[in-house]
Amino acid sequence: MKILLAADGSKCATRAAKYLVGHLGMFGVKPEVFVVHAQMPIPSRAASAVPRVTLDRYYRDEIRKAMGPVERILKARSIAYEPVRLVGDPARSIAAYAERGGFSMIVMGSRGQGALSSLLLGSVVRKVIASCAVPVLVIR
Repeated sequence: MKILLAADGSKCATRAAKYLVGHLGMFGVKPEVFVVHAQMPIPSRAASAVPRVTLDRYYRDEIRKAMGPVERILKARSIAYEPVRLVGDPARSIAAYAERGGFSMIVMGSRGQGALSSLLLGSVVRKVIASCAVPVLVIR
């Protein structure tokens, strides 16, 4: 089984990782785990005013911060995983990557820490579910 675990640095993503770790036996003898984070891109006008190396460093640092808590959980239990770093709309990027990659399941927290999370609770989860044929396990 090939599992895509979404990470955004939120408590819900951490709970999803803990659930996955605690229930790994349900997902097959040795499931392949991929940890994904999709960073919203800087608007093109702003991005064009910044040196490419600075922009790349920004994306790398933001993605590292977002994936860190989930990666620490997996490492603490010696669970092998493959990091996946994407830049783009989170819902579209995750859904497209999951379908292209032939994943068996996406595991996500019910709410993330996007800029509008207080207004649009779980909007990324809803969009992934609506735009992707891969089953999504949502952890509250």
